[in-house]
Amino acid sequence: MGLFCKKTIAMGTLVSEKLQYKTTLIALLESLDLGTSGDGTGTGGIGEIDDARMALINLVKIKLDELIPQGEGVVYNLESKPNISDPLDLYINGLLDEAAKNVLQTAPKQLCPVKQSLESAVANATDNKIGFVKCPDDYLRLFAFRMTEWKRQVEDPITTNDPFYLEQGNKYTRGGIAKPVVVVNRRIIVDAVVKVLEYYSVNSSHAINRFLYIPIMPAEDTPGNLWDSITWTCAAKILQNINLTDLSRLAFEQANLCYTNLR
Repeated sequence: MGLFCKKTIAMGTLVSEKLQYKTTLIALLESLDLGTSGDGTGTGGIGEIDDARMALINLVKIKLDELIPQGEGVVYNLESKPNISDPLDLYINGLLDEAAKNVLQTAPKQLCPVKQSLESAVANATDNKIGFVKCPDDYLRLFAFRMTEWKRQVEDPITTNDPFYLEQGNKYTRGGIAKPVVVVNRRIIVDAVVKVLEYYSVNSSHAINRFLYIPIMPAEDTPGNLWDSITWTCAAKILQNINLTDLSRLAFEQANLCYTNLR
């Protein structure tokens, strides 16, 4: 069963909310240009929905208690034509990557995929005890960072809004090799604003021992152990978008419970 059977809700309210869900969702889908394009070749440029992504879409539908069997209009593995699917598939498809990003931002780090950055550190031009390293383009969240001289790694960076950040400007109060500090910031590099990690501080070496991060990735490329959380989160976003706040909250709660079961 789906979301509507997960909590004890009075039957009258349940029927009413399911009716409101269906009515509102239909209106929302009709308002979106998710049908075929003007030349009849497909879904307005949405492109093919592959098997793995379609499996996620169906998991979302199960959680909405609205699993719609895929008819013959759905064609997989077409190279020259976009996938022809129903509007609900396309709506869910458009939310899946956002849901995956939310999960990768909030899930326990040990459950998330990790990549290693090969970026080099850049010493500060006026203070050779501090520096920064550019974040890869697909950087989402820090897993672990350590300079070679440090006695410990940093797993939880601070932001420039943290009051502790102001202390990093003073060589007597900033982080050192025993208790280092990493700050997520932005800098202009070659006329582009990029995300960087500032490190505080080193004695002399700016060699990086470890820079591991959790990357942004398409929903279908995430580990299977996160799919339940991702599809609950996607279902919650749909319910939120059609103003079913209570049901959306329950779906978000289910997404968080999935983390607990995997710890």
